[in-house]
Amino acid sequence: MLSKITRRLRDRTVVTAAILSLMGHDVYAMDMLGGSNKNGDRTESPIKHVIVILGENRTFDHVFATYEPRYPGERVDNLLSRGIITRDGQPGPNYARAAQSSAVVNNTYSISPGQKTPYNLTTNKVQTPGTSYAPQSCYTSVDQAALNGPGCLATLQIAAQGDYGLSQQDLPLLTTGATGLPGNSPDTRILDSDNLPNGPYPLVTLAQGGEAPTSLYKTYGGSPVHRFYQMWQQLDCDVAKATHHNPSGCQADLFTFVEQSVSSGSNGNPTPHALKEGGIALGFYNVAKGDAPYLAELARKYTMTISIRA
Repeated sequence: MLSKITRRLRDRTVVTAAILSLMGHDVYAMDMLGGSNKNGDRTESPIKHVIVILGENRTFDHVFATYEPRYPGERVDNLLSRGIITRDGQPGPNYARAAQSSAVVNNTYSISPGQKTPYNLTTNKVQTPGTSYAPQSCYTSVDQAALNGPGCLATLQIAAQGDYGLSQQDLPLLTTGATGLPGNSPDTRILDSDNLPNGPYPLVTLAQGGEAPTSLYKTYGGSPVHRFYQMWQQLDCDVAKATHHNPSGCQADLFTFVEQSVSSGSNGNPTPHALKEGGIALGFYNVAKGDAPYLAELARKYTMTISIRA
């Protein structure tokens, strides 16, 4: 499986490099021509180009909502620091700032549709998140995993075939995580999945007979929409709403609406109902309680620290 994936990534890399090389030549040529509109030498700072990247699938808060900086003086902009949730994942004093709304789209795409109505627990409920493509059971061959993945592998022997770069003691990690639920079905593992609040919620489950919720971090979950126009609409950007503190004018209040109204689209086919994603976009893991330990370690040591210490 690894070799197949590697070949795919290699091929994509070659194609991407070729495209960028062609684009780079054109951009250089346009900059050289410039004319009266050439601004390359009139920037206020050394920054001459800004590339906007819309992160695919998962947001920063999906993993790092409760992340706390390692050293004094460091800051992080997340749900915890904004008071939207508490360290244990419960609603914080500013929880209402993350409220989501439905909107009305009249056959014409808009990045900021109007007639918004906040979600609630009665007349405008958040749809139960879906399992999307998450595996109901572990794959019984590497070929099956390569074709349908991502997903777990049924045995250690198959896991060893799937990833020969892992140490033997780490192979069991590839054999866990199946949902036990059919694909594209409501993810009933999530606590209160059919009665979610209007805002971020922890990705936890309460096992039958269990006394306290446990994290779903070590299992596969549904896939939030990851298509450009849908993700752009989720941000709900309107320059008329720009302020000093929010110069973009983006309200970021249509994540749930887009997941429930158009989702990943239908590629020209009739739109399925209920849509696969449901209210999945607002779910988050809790690094403060031990989720995503390796990612948290990398953040504290490298990617989210301004201090260099031995």
